[in-house]
Amino acid sequence: MLLTETALNDPAYYPFPVHRVDNETRGTVLIVEDEKDLRMLLAHHLQKESYTVLLAENGKVACDMIDAKNPDVILLDILMPELDGWQVCKMIREHQDHLIASTPVIMLTALRDEKDKLKGLQLGADAFINKPYSIKEVLLYCHNFVQSRRKHLALIQNNATGNSTPQKTINQLLMHELRNHLTVIGGMANLLNRSKSFVQREKKFIATIRKSAQYLEMIANDIHLFDQLEDKGLDIPYDYFDLNEMITDLVKMLIPIAEQKKINLSISAGNCQNFIHLNKTALRIVLSTILENAVKYCPSHSNIGISTRYETGKVIIDIADNGPGIDDDDRHQIFDKNFRAQSEKQTKPGSGLGLYFAKILTEVMDGKITVESSPGKGSTFTAAFRGQGKKTNETISPFTVIS
Repeated sequence: MLLTETALNDPAYYPFPVHRVDNETRGTVLIVEDEKDLRMLLAHHLQKESYTVLLAENGKVACDMIDAKNPDVILLDILMPELDGWQVCKMIREHQDHLIASTPVIMLTALRDEKDKLKGLQLGADAFINKPYSIKEVLLYCHNFVQSRRKHLALIQNNATGNSTPQKTINQLLMHELRNHLTVIGGMANLLNRSKSFVQREKKFIATIRKSAQYLEMIANDIHLFDQLEDKGLDIPYDYFDLNEMITDLVKMLIPIAEQKKINLSISAGNCQNFIHLNKTALRIVLSTILENAVKYCPSHSNIGISTRYETGKVIIDIADNGPGIDDDDRHQIFDKNFRAQSEKQTKPGSGLGLYFAKILTEVMDGKITVESSPGKGSTFTAAFRGQGKKTNETISPFTVIS
């Protein structure tokens, strides 16, 4: 049977045999493409995957269809007659209807200049796919964005009807959105890194952005740890990894922020074995939470040091600073859920969950986290774990300033 665009835009008519789940469409995708062969090719593959497909040959037709059909995802070509992809994307993001304004936009483009991609991001595009593209890549993007869109709409519907949404569902939605945008950030950082128009200092900033995006994506991929944070019987996988290398990476990631405040960061490696047997993701979260707090709350020209040692069968990690310190009342509550000191509430944004998560994750790994502090004399956070390591001959020098 011959596929026609009229038939495709008729929701009651789908000539291709498709495999549906419970007779439900997987989502509605609007294809905005002035080349007919590409429109029909994308439509064919999307219908085979049980998507409802809408077609528009130019930007003007697309805008009319978006208002009328409210698709889940828009595949948007850039170079088109009537209205180009830039204009269409801008109009979508400025739409008065929030549901339309938040529709995921995937730009399909033959343009390869990184400035064009940056322009698209500034206008609000969610992703870029270069022509010629892989159909599998297009389908994966559509799947991810449709799932995210439906969760978003379900959340709005629950709020509108007064139904409460479980916190776990909200967290999953936020993590899905985080992963999507981290993919975009990481991809754009890679593009910038390949450019020859940046000096060495700028390339260093770009590398930091890329590494931070990769780190956050890793946390997002393992976010199931947080779904069971309060389950004391949680059994998380352990593996051997280089503790000193991980700490060095964490400190290097914080260097740009610390430099702005003229804060000195240092690492001191004592007699602790390099390789330890814990959950690497969990320990990174614990240590990065404490380090980030230290950089955040210490005044300019402060010193922050992280040291490791092996003592009576335990791996001990200390993070010390000479910042403002913590008074006794706050110190006894600092690991409580949602706790924030009064001074912090007035001067710094935050949820009060960071150190609570750090404590739970430490305990999940059969460890213990404590803090020693007094006002005006700085703070020392200590995380101790039962030692399960294997030594190597490689060590970090006894006192290393990271730069």
